[in-house]
Amino acid sequence: MELKEAGILHPYKFSETDKLLFDYDPDGYWYPVRMLNMVLAYNPEKYSKDSLPNSFKDFAYDPEMKGSLSMGNPLTSGTSYAAIVALLDKYGEEYYKALGDQGVAIESGSVALTKLETGECKEVMILEESVLKKREEEGSMLEVIYPTDGVISTPSPIMIIDDAHSANGNAAACEAVEEWFLSTEGQKYIVAGWMHSVRSDYPNAPYDAIPTSEIMSGVMPVDWVKCYTQREEIRTLFQENVTVPQ
Repeated sequence: MELKEAGILHPYKFSETDKLLFDYDPDGYWYPVRMLNMVLAYNPEKYSKDSLPNSFKDFAYDPEMKGSLSMGNPLTSGTSYAAIVALLDKYGEEYYKALGDQGVAIESGSVALTKLETGECKEVMILEESVLKKREEEGSMLEVIYPTDGVISTPSPIMIIDDAHSANGNAAACEAVEEWFLSTEGQKYIVAGWMHSVRSDYPNAPYDAIPTSEIMSGVMPVDWVKCYTQREEIRTLFQENVTVPQ
């Protein structure tokens, strides 16, 4: 939205917008290209799922979890920032205070997953793909919990830089690449990278994931305009309640 307003982007009319699961720019300045899902994760070798929060709400409010939680940094991670905006709209400012009271650790996904494996963390808020990748590539036993109050889905965009702002000045080639990524063939590589397809007609979910349709039926909405226009206020509010490492 910001890049479009600044005149940085080049419009392109994708031919199969009727197949897209998410909103796209009606003028063709950006489209969703991959579906990133914020979920919860745990280690079944250390803790039972029944003893852990199965919702984002309980993640922040279950007193048994104090000092044993981790999440990404919303000041540097776009998906973590989208998540805290969705949670702010869902549960209000008190949610941030609750996260702070829990002593939630703000750290990278790789650190959080290592802590899950050792048992130092009981549960983490993390991207689904990080867990699925570890399961397929390393045979990890870590498991995803799809929160009962809704997965927070971020449709990561694809866009073309206008030739006036591009070092390469080859919008025609970019159009071909964008068309391919949004095609069924291109989406195959998105799904192979443990992310969900943005196409309604793509048949498969990533390795060990639940069907995309199940996630879409209960997602927690994200106000993208609010994400853009109120980002400084929201980041400040988060920092006032949760300790974020400098």
